[in-house]
Amino acid sequence: MQATPATSALTTLAVLEVTVQPDHEDPMVDFLMSRLPGIRFSRYQINLHGQPENGLSLREQVLGSTRRSVFSVQAESALLMEVAADLQQGAVAFPLQYRVLPLLQAGEYLPR
Repeated sequence: MQATPATSALTTLAVLEVTVQPDHEDPMVDFLMSRLPGIRFSRYQINLHGQPENGLSLREQVLGSTRRSVFSVQAESALLMEVAADLQQGAVAFPLQYRVLPLLQAGEYLPR
């Protein structure tokens, strides 16, 4: 029996992840909603561990971590690259970290 090669369609989708301080959640929501109308995104809280370059506040030193809000957007990679370029050029007035990751496959499962 000869094996047939697996076929997979590459997607042109990507994921944009933006990490901000919790105080900047609302302005980030406003930015994403205005820049990506009609595109859904998620937001969740994380704890970052380790010592950042600019140090931790006294509270963060006691806790051993710092809180951040992460936004995740799935859309066409070209559009997300434009948004990332805007962020890099100072489209918002607060510090953030971002990354654009290629999305190789996306789908959903709906049980009957």
